[in-house]
Amino acid sequence: MKKHLNLRSMAAQAIEQVVEKGQSLSNVLPAMQQKVADKDKALLQELCFGVLRTLSQLEWMIQQLMERPMTGKQRTVHYLIMVGFYQLLHTRIPAHAALAETVEGAVVIKRPQLKG
Repeated sequence: MKKHLNLRSMAAQAIEQVVEKGQSLSNVLPAMQQKVADKDKALLQELCFGVLRTLSQLEWMIQQLMERPMTGKQRTVHYLIMVGFYQLLHTRIPAHAALAETVEGAVVIKRPQLKG
């Protein structure tokens, strides 16, 4: 059995590779899915494809809420916020669970100071 990994942080990292580095999600996703339990593979895929499908909407929302864009190493957190918004707007994941797991994702990617 595979240990629990934070799917939201994994999705954010995959999305970052696609958007920032021009990689194909078809190439990035399978390697990440190998690290998660079978029951979580579909959710990881949904989060990645869903965020990429609604990228412009999510980007607009973040722009409305942020004083300045996140740059450098903070970009992963930018995509993590997108994953959180996507869950709230487009999935049936309970809001408390979506938020808790997304905040935990900030800790997993070693950005706990940005979780507030």
